[in-house]
Amino acid sequence: ENSNDMRLPLRRVMEEVRSHYELAYAPASTNYDGHFRTIEVRTTRPGLGIQSRKGYFALPMLNGEPVAPFELAALAALNSDPAPHAFEFHAGALRFRSAGEETECLAVFSVPSRVLSFMDDPKNKLFRMHVSFVAFVKDEQDQIVRKISRDLQFQAPSGKRPDFERGETAVTLPFSLPPGRYRMEAVALEPEGQAASTRKIALFVPSAARIGLSDLVFVRSVQPDTGGRDALDPLDFQGGKVTPELNAAIPKSATASEGVYFVIYPSPGTSEKPDVRISVSHNGKLVVTAAQPSLPAAEPDGSIRVLSQIGLGGLDSGTYEIKVTAAQGDATASSSAVIAIL
Repeated sequence: ENSNDMRLPLRRVMEEVRSHYELAYAPASTNYDGHFRTIEVRTTRPGLGIQSRKGYFALPMLNGEPVAPFELAALAALNSDPAPHAFEFHAGALRFRSAGEETECLAVFSVPSRVLSFMDDPKNKLFRMHVSFVAFVKDEQDQIVRKISRDLQFQAPSGKRPDFERGETAVTLPFSLPPGRYRMEAVALEPEGQAASTRKIALFVPSAARIGLSDLVFVRSVQPDTGGRDALDPLDFQGGKVTPELNAAIPKSATASEGVYFVIYPSPGTSEKPDVRISVSHNGKLVVTAAQPSLPAAEPDGSIRVLSQIGLGGLDSGTYEIKVTAAQGDATASSSAVIAIL
C-alpha cells in the first residue's frame, strides 16, 4: 500500500509535464496582400516552453481551397528581396470573352525545357521533370483576388528527352476578372532544386463592349485537332489548339512571317458579318498595308476564332506593332501586340 501511495503523486507529476495548452490566433487585419507577417509569442510565467509558427502569409480564402505547400513556396519567393530569377521564365495574361460582369482570361506560363532539372530512371528507361507554376492577381488596393496554380509532374521515355529539351514547358490556366486594373505576380518553381523565378505583369480588364475582340496571341505551335475539341478553351479552334508564344521574336528574312490568333465576339443584336483588318506599324508609321483576312464560320457559341499568318518579309530589324481592328455596324474593337524582328 505504501508503494502504491508513492507512485500515485509521481504519475500526476508526469501527466502535468506532458500536458500542453494550445492558443489560437485570428488576425484582425483584412489586408490580404500576400506578404509574410511575423508572429511573436511571449509568456510571463517562467519555465514554460513555447512552440509557435514564425508567422503567416496574408491570404484570403480563395475558392474554399487550402494553400498547398508549393503555393507557400511561391509566396516565399515573391516575398524575397531581391526577387529570385534562377532560370528563364515567361508569364502573361490573355483576355477573351466578356461574360456577364467578368471577362474570361487565360494565365500563360512558359519555361524553356532545357533550363529545368531532369531526373533519370535508368531501370524503367524514363526521365522525370517537376515544375510548379503559381500566380496571384492583385487589385488596385494591392489585395489578392485570384490564385492560379498548377503543380506539374511529367515523365516520358528516355529516348524522347532530347526532343523535350529543345521545346518549352508551357501551361495555360483559366480565370476571370471584373473590369479594373490588376497586377499578376507569377512564380515558376523547381521543388527538387529549390530554384525559382518570378514575373510581375500589369493587367487591364475593360468593360464589355457591343463587339468583343480578344487579345492577340502569337502562335508558337498548333496541335492538330484529333476530334476531342474543348469548346470552353478559347485557344481551341477548328484547325487545332494554339500554344501561345509570350516572347515573340523572329529572324529578319525576305520570307519572314508570324502566326497571330484572335477571337471575335460579334454583337448579338445584328446578323451583319464583322469586318476585320490587320496592319503592321513601326514607330507609329504604317509599314504593312491593312489586310482583310477571310473569316471562318462562327463557333456554336457565336465566337469567330481566327488564325492568320502575317507577312513580315523585307522589314528591317526592330520592334513592330501588329494591330487587329474588328468593326460591325458602328461598333469597333481593336487589339495590338508587339513583335521583334532580329
